Amino acid sequence: MIPLQDWGRPALLRRTIVDPAPPHAVSFVESAVTVIPQVFRIDNLPALAPLQEESRSFLLAEEQLPPDHTWSACQLIVSGLPHRVVTIHSSGTSGWVLVETQLLTPLSAA
Repeated sequence: MIPLQDWGRPALLRRTIVDPAPPHAVSFVESAVTVIPQVFRIDNLPALAPLQEESRSFLLAEEQLPPDHTWSACQLIVSGLPHRVVTIHSSGTSGWVLVETQLLTPLSAA
């Protein structure tokens, strides 16, 4: 797809799987994808700046998703930074998914 070649960035789609049986082992399934970062700015209000810096949206081609993909417990890793998937908006007909995320930042030492 031309838009992915022109504006795309490599990313990882990481899904966390927790085994329901004790000891509840955790595993990860990762798929290489290409995303197109979207920039949405509300206003230059100082109070909104931190929220806007942590919120990101990415376009993802549905054809890049694994055949058995579900969005539960997913993260997008873009430029080495993990983003928690907050909402998904599928176009239905155009083959694109808008993924809204929140940047996961490490807890600061208190």
